[in-house]
Amino acid sequence: MFKVVTLSEKTSDCFLLKFDDDGITSNILVDGGLKSDAKKSLNYFEIMKENNEIINYIILTHVDNDHVNGLLKLFENRIFDNSFVKAVIMNAPMQSTTVANINSNTEVGYHEGNKLVTILEGKKIPIYGASKGDFIEISNNTKVEFIAPSQDTINIYNSEWIADTEVCGYYDIDSTFEDLKHDIYIEDKSPKNRASISFIVSHQNKKALFTGDSVPSELIGNLIVDVDLFKIPHHGSCFNTNLELLHAYPSQRYIIPALSNTKPHKKTMSYFTELGWESEVYLPRGSWAFSVENELNSYDVNINPYVIGTEILI
Repeated sequence: MFKVVTLSEKTSDCFLLKFDDDGITSNILVDGGLKSDAKKSLNYFEIMKENNEIINYIILTHVDNDHVNGLLKLFENRIFDNSFVKAVIMNAPMQSTTVANINSNTEVGYHEGNKLVTILEGKKIPIYGASKGDFIEISNNTKVEFIAPSQDTINIYNSEWIADTEVCGYYDIDSTFEDLKHDIYIEDKSPKNRASISFIVSHQNKKALFTGDSVPSELIGNLIVDVDLFKIPHHGSCFNTNLELLHAYPSQRYIIPALSNTKPHKKTMSYFTELGWESEVYLPRGSWAFSVENELNSYDVNINPYVIGTEILI
């Protein structure tokens, strides 16, 4: 058994991956979402603790506030100790001289990342980095292969720590899917997004791809890899996904953690209309995309709502 449990319901990432091997349950928590997500999902972890389950790994893809703040809230709780959380995987140099020069109002949580490192060290929870080519083995049937970032990208991220270089302010809701097919793809240049930890987790013959806020140039390799679930990068931003990326990792099921007036970008949704195969897209309940559900259905694109606690069987 391999299932993904959604533990956020806004424009934030928090997913619990659960695996069953002959009655033994393993868990990977991918990102922590917002503090409000953590408050709503805490009961789920309390039940896990009561059932003597552990979190084998927490993978923090990068230190944006909508990925890290929920973890800070969870680690305030006494159950989040080194008997429950066995290790955390994150890339964060936490250079104090750089952090001090960053506006505290930015969405990039360098200060929060620094705080998380301090908490983990205090709780004696091991911290490991990850880059392309690394892998971990959870069990004989469950493995994680890291496909991004490259070491070069990590080096740029560590040296520059640029907080606000990504393109923003894009609005395309009023465009038609046909019109959007002619838009030119422009890639997100933000070092912190490009340095997102991205990985394929395999359990028996099932695979799921998690991409943080990464970009096609970091994610696309030399081989086409079929996956059973594809977490679309950066809340469906059109600067982090293109048609080439979707063809590099063919899937029939996708998940986009985005609940705002503009995200997922309609341009990103238009890619699903061009795939040439039937697809299923999971979005937070209330997403603007449900307003064009009939139009998407005409392209064999089906959308499903999720809330905190929704289980997706892989």
